[in-house]
Amino acid sequence: MYIKKFLRKMIAASLIVGGLTFVPNASEYSFVSTAQAVSADVARKAIEVCNKAIEKNPKDAGKYASRGLMYSELGQFDKAFADINKAINLDNKNAEFYYFRAVVYVKIKKYNEAIADCKTAIKFNEKYADAYGELGYAYRMLKQYDNAIPYCNKAIELDPNDMNSYYNLGVIYIHTKNYNKAIENFNKVIMLNPKLAEGYSGRGDAYRALKQYDKAISDYNKAIQLNPNYASCYSSLGGIYSLNLDVKDYNKAIEYYSKCIQILPNFFGGYWYRGYCYYKLKDYNRAITDLTKAIELEPKDEDSYWYRGLAYNNLKNYKQAIIDFSKAIEINPNNDKLYTDRGLTYKILGETA
Repeated sequence: MYIKKFLRKMIAASLIVGGLTFVPNASEYSFVSTAQAVSADVARKAIEVCNKAIEKNPKDAGKYASRGLMYSELGQFDKAFADINKAINLDNKNAEFYYFRAVVYVKIKKYNEAIADCKTAIKFNEKYADAYGELGYAYRMLKQYDNAIPYCNKAIELDPNDMNSYYNLGVIYIHTKNYNKAIENFNKVIMLNPKLAEGYSGRGDAYRALKQYDKAISDYNKAIQLNPNYASCYSSLGGIYSLNLDVKDYNKAIEYYSKCIQILPNFFGGYWYRGYCYYKLKDYNRAITDLTKAIELEPKDEDSYWYRGLAYNNLKNYKQAIIDFSKAIEINPNNDKLYTDRGLTYKILGETA
């Protein structure tokens, strides 16, 4: 999500009230989603300060807006909208208030409403870089990339250090398969913040798509160095070693998928691909264990039944293999390979399909 620079400015302004100053830890403003932009403790303390300010001046529109934004950090969206709407009622030409409401709409994935509010904010402040950036993000989430790109570029024009818009452009160019442009934008992200794991991860995705696997591996490892719990990077490294390289290294891939599962114990892809690697290594029992977990997580995935059926076949548990092939056919009756494998298994059993 587009990370708001205004959070720092807003907190700095809102938390100096009546001699009380609260300075949040700078680490709270790392490159994460807005929903995680400040800790719950910071949000609650900010709300307390805003409450005191509102008691002294019930018509202080800015404090309602600030409190509303902090309520959104706590997931209390009804209170957030009530406060920001109050702020707008008190001052209906304040660009920031419409922008704040757009931020909350983005949190609950109401992107069209967020777009409308950002455009209103820009009407009152044509040089509101954050509003242009948020528009770019909202359009990106709607997969309206042609609309998103100009707004991201406008945000960067107004603020050349807008790391978030460079990041959004990088993601957009990956989705549109313009990988070299993606790399250019992730390079900008890394230049502006060399300690940001997401920049390396994004660039790694682009390098992987270009089949520049050594560079992709280097970037994923750098991202993991910066964030040891970066599950998607472990998964991506597993994918390179099990799917992309000419000479596969399934054991290494298993290490990465295992780390991914350790971080995300309910991640379907981790179990499926690790099960696939075990299958390729002819460790059929472990393959079955992982594919069974994958089926538990995604009961409609035909490939999980298919590969588990193949594993059972190799263990000569032909009846169970037929059950799995039949289940896969039930899910996708148009996959000829499934009928072939089931037919061959029936033949082994001396039965007729």
